[in-house]
Amino acid sequence: MALHKIKAILFDVGGTLIYTIKPLLKAISMAFEQNKIKVASSEEIIAQLGKSATEIITAILPKELSNFEELAKECISSFQEIFPNKVLDEFKAIDGVQKTLKMLKDANYRLGVITALRKAELDKLLAKFDLNPYFEVFVTTDDVQSIRPSPEIVNLAMSLLNVQPKEVVCVGDTVNDILAAKSAGTYVIAVLTGAQTQEVLKREQPDAIIKDITILPSVLEKLTYSYEI
Repeated sequence: MALHKIKAILFDVGGTLIYTIKPLLKAISMAFEQNKIKVASSEEIIAQLGKSATEIITAILPKELSNFEELAKECISSFQEIFPNKVLDEFKAIDGVQKTLKMLKDANYRLGVITALRKAELDKLLAKFDLNPYFEVFVTTDDVQSIRPSPEIVNLAMSLLNVQPKEVVCVGDTVNDILAAKSAGTYVIAVLTGAQTQEVLKREQPDAIIKDITILPSVLEKLTYSYEI
């Protein structure tokens, strides 16, 4: 594939641009403790990554609770008060993220964000690491009816950029990122900077698996092959 045929790159945020798993787990734990509910295991939460916090909390909340719906609302409300404000110091940018985004932008790729974060959460995190200037479009869970693995968020970003699926690469760190991209018909590259393992990601057959986004510029022209770096 010629390098110029890829026009746009759509990035997940948590685990792809910014390390978010530690503050996410902490915020969920705090929200559950505030509501006197036993916290789910890290493994249960990690299995849900790529979805919105609302969907994650609903999925991990014990189903046997008699007042499930009420407690779900309370936990979600508590989480939104905590995340990201009360755990902001726990976030860390992926090493080399700014340099890589600048390199891609300078190479005339159109860059967008697709995330399960709410807009208010995204704004704070991108501002913290000064990442806003690199992106043309920002699509959050607030903008769609269904979050990943539904392709809706990918389709909306492509529409905003006026590009076709085979002109797009999605980059993410979870199974749900891969599934959404494949359903939308785009290329997809998985990174190993999130909480899900290489073995888990490989099962979904992304076009490539790389250790982090700093490798991305060197693999964009080779997407007709599936490989690992």
